[in-house]
Amino acid sequence: MKLTREEGRQIVWGDHADWKQVTDEEVTSTTRWTNWMKAVFLHIPTGKHYEIAWQRGATEYQEMKPFEDCDPKPVEVEEREVVRKEWTPVETVQSVASAIHPPDDSF
Repeated sequence: MKLTREEGRQIVWGDHADWKQVTDEEVTSTTRWTNWMKAVFLHIPTGKHYEIAWQRGATEYQEMKPFEDCDPKPVEVEEREVVRKEWTPVETVQSVASAIHPPDDSF
């Protein structure tokens, strides 16, 4: 799908009747002056979902419109359930014991 810069701005600003944002904006990269954002949008006429990335000024002094320097490049995406592994602290015998019998601080 090809979009103009103006269409891209309307989409990320929520001003395009054919598009609806379906995920929160996520910061994917940061420099001193610029934040790179992305979100997923529903193209209502086709029912397809697209991820769109754009730049935003990192401070209130950066006057930057989305897609000033580049054209929007929507990527068709689909929602999938993802299972991931995480490293978590090992519960020790001491922490289990203190949860069952908290220390007496009355003396």
